[in-house]
Amino acid sequence: MKISINDDAAYLQLADVKIIESEEVDTDIIYDFDESDQVVGIEILRLKDKTAEQLKKLDLPVSAGDKAKLKQFFSLIDSL
Repeated sequence: MKISINDDAAYLQLADVKIIESEEVDTDIIYDFDESDQVVGIEILRLKDKTAEQLKKLDLPVSAGDKAKLKQFFSLIDSL
């Protein structure tokens, strides 16, 4: 998983494949899908409007190991 931040958004790249479709699955949460309808990317918009605790509670479709990494990453959000 690769994480990038651009202005007020974070992008979680789960796989390096072609994105076929994107869908806003919740307010400010966009999933990118590949040709097999698997989630390959997640965009989180308006980071500055969210606390680290709100971000840690997100139920994102990532592995258990990646969830632990995301919790650590989200802990840093309040300091941005």
